[in-house]
Amino acid sequence: MKTVHFILLLVAALGTTLATAQTKADQNKANYLKIVEGINAKSLAAFDQHCTADFQDNFPPGFLEATGLKGLAASKALLQSFFTAFPDLKFEVKNVLADDKTILAYIVISGTMKGEFMGMKPTGKSFKLDGVDIIWVNPEGKAFKHLGVQDNLDFFGQLGLTPGN
Repeated sequence: MKTVHFILLLVAALGTTLATAQTKADQNKANYLKIVEGINAKSLAAFDQHCTADFQDNFPPGFLEATGLKGLAASKALLQSFFTAFPDLKFEVKNVLADDKTILAYIVISGTMKGEFMGMKPTGKSFKLDGVDIIWVNPEGKAFKHLGVQDNLDFFGQLGLTPGN
């Protein structure tokens, strides 16, 4: 009888642990979707709520250095420059996977270059790119690191900003 009670307690404890992990995963996914919703609305308020101040971003690699800022402030400044250059910027989430520490998302990013971007004059051309976001989350549920993967050569080519275009 003691063995049966022990097994039942073990199963209950395991179920609680799995439910907690699932809850964190669901919350991480929901937070990511709130950030994307904010980007699509040209609002960065969700970043303050769901990211750490020392947030490390490398989307796209090398671009953040141009802001002269660090941490979350650099990411927000870069996104603001995207909003100015691409007023119709849109992130379409195709799929999101999350656990208690990581978020992986497949997205399609699109927009039309109507304003200056990183010193480049507007071309009036549109782009549409597949992208992948990998985001690491701390135990409190705040994103602290982001890796964005997309084809930057294709991005600049679609905008007519590569040699031969």
